[in-house]
Amino acid sequence: MDMKTKLDAWRSYEHIRKHYVLEGDQLHWLAVSLYVSCRRYKHLTTNQNNPISISRLLKSANHLELFVFFDKLHTWEAMANLPDSIRSKIDQMWNMF
Repeated sequence: MDMKTKLDAWRSYEHIRKHYVLEGDQLHWLAVSLYVSCRRYKHLTTNQNNPISISRLLKSANHLELFVFFDKLHTWEAMANLPDSIRSKIDQMWNMF
């Protein structure tokens, strides 16, 4: 993962955290932010469907459960006002599980 993606994830996390109460493990929210940033910069990856390994991301985030990840991801969509293109990719991924 490149530095631009990491910085984008951190800045997005910081921005959302200043405007909303992020309940629970903050590492979980950071994982969500990282996933969204990877989705935003998907041209840097070889797999267009999943720009980051979900299983590795969940393990790295204190073994975040898949259902909790998607719940927080859908909440993040609204808080970050994500574009429809990213929302539809997230919905496609959710439907695969």
